[in-house]
Amino acid sequence: MTLTAPFSKVAVIDDAPNMREELAYRIKEQSLEPVLISGPFKSIDDLIAEILGSAQFALCDLQIKPIINASGSEVVARLTERRFPSILFSQRVDTGIAEFRDILDRIPAFLTRDELDQKDLRNEYADISASLLAEAPEKRAYPTILRVEAVHSDGRVDFIIPGWSPSEIIEMSRRKMPAKVADAIAVGSHVFASVNLGARSQEMLYIKNLELAEEPDDDDGLA
Repeated sequence: MTLTAPFSKVAVIDDAPNMREELAYRIKEQSLEPVLISGPFKSIDDLIAEILGSAQFALCDLQIKPIINASGSEVVARLTERRFPSILFSQRVDTGIAEFRDILDRIPAFLTRDELDQKDLRNEYADISASLLAEAPEKRAYPTILRVEAVHSDGRVDFIIPGWSPSEIIEMSRRKMPAKVADAIAVGSHVFASVNLGARSQEMLYIKNLELAEEPDDDDGLA
């Protein structure tokens, strides 16, 4: 598919039939053709093949388990690897993001359902296509240090990233960290990571390549 070519078909991947139909109506209002994908699919490869073969743009809900045993974030990340424009959406963007913080570099757009309803899909397609052809400054990774503020019993870890914001809490799931890091982190400890410090919001802030940082020794005069 040529990213700069005109497009007409928009795949909709949403587990709720009523929401699929509502999105289809919104798409038709913009003189585009909705392609409703409901599955079920045995593998994510089968779903990706269906999307690639039937549309030029995709709108994917975060929660799609009845369609496939995977998250919508995984589907959008895989589409991005194929340079296929797509949008991830959810009722809220401030919940669940800790589970895919590590792949946010492959999520071109993450919107609430209300935000999605207000978007001009042709403009979104053009913007996302351009971002797939050239790395946007806000996606560029920089090595930085993170401080652990809290470790929750449900597996979430609260970080402060001083190079991005000295006060905003950033959540990430321990399940998405290397085992050596996940097993060792504690409140007050530090890790090195690659982070897109130019991100405009934490919903697009990714954290990758985590490594434990050596803590200062109380007796070396540096603590």
